[in-house]
Amino acid sequence: MEESQVLELAERMKKMLEPFLQEIVKSEVDKLYESRATDIEKLKIDCDRLKWSGSKQTKIVDKMTRVNNLLFFGFLEESGERKCHLLQKVLNICCAVLQIYITRNDVSYIRRIGKGGSRPILVSFVSNLKKCEVLDQAYKFKGTKIWVSEDLDLNFREQRRFLERVLRRVRKTGKPCWRRGRCLEIDGRRVTYTELAE
Repeated sequence: MEESQVLELAERMKKMLEPFLQEIVKSEVDKLYESRATDIEKLKIDCDRLKWSGSKQTKIVDKMTRVNNLLFFGFLEESGERKCHLLQKVLNICCAVLQIYITRNDVSYIRRIGKGGSRPILVSFVSNLKKCEVLDQAYKFKGTKIWVSEDLDLNFREQRRFLERVLRRVRKTGKPCWRRGRCLEIDGRRVTYTELAE
């Protein structure tokens, strides 16, 4: 066989095999694409799960940092006010009005929060028991310009405001209604925030 015949035969075989090779390559590329698309979907699901888990953990940590906190409202803000003065004000008022003995060792930290006006004082207690003791006696502030509240997250405060608006509307109709945490008790039946928001 001559060289020209060999080249011609090779060219014919190349033309005959080219469609088969293209089909094989296309098939393999499609398989690879499907495999990668599945991998990408799995990664998206994992990413969403991690975002949700991270968000949940952030909420738990936020709740844990707030669990020993109380907000004291109604204390006038003075210029050049220092943390030691704030602490002394809170300790004095708790001793005088609430008749609870609190020492500096019972308070983890203290500071004013918010912007402008008469900002509330955030007090973080070392013990949740001491916080509960203050909260239990907070009714003694009635008739004064001072009041105490738990340090709630923004979502809970918005839910509470919504429940308070619903509570006022229900009471205007003459039905007995009380707020219990994240739900209302209307005529002896508990209604949750999610039921009311729908």
